[in-house]
Amino acid sequence: MVSNQHPTTIELDPRSRSRLNCQTLEFNSYNAAQLEQILEKRVEQAFRPGSVPDSVITKIAEQVAENSGDCRQALSLLLQAARKAEQKGLTEVSEEFLT
Repeated sequence: MVSNQHPTTIELDPRSRSRLNCQTLEFNSYNAAQLEQILEKRVEQAFRPGSVPDSVITKIAEQVAENSGDCRQALSLLLQAARKAEQKGLTEVSEEFLT
């Protein structure tokens, strides 16, 4: 079973718990440098060259590392910022779209 909740917080009857053989695998939070690397790779794969400045990547990485370290959140912020820029008809994502 895959869950974001610890197995002890999930209420299952004893038969189900035994059958599922719950084991815990914890993932550590990413730090800013790791998030920056992940975001850079994503930008390289999904965006046009020069459309996302390094300063935007750094700001997202630092903000997410400080709050949660969750890579999904960092990728979501990048996507939201890119969509805001696109809605305004811009070809470059700027830090103003990170709010």
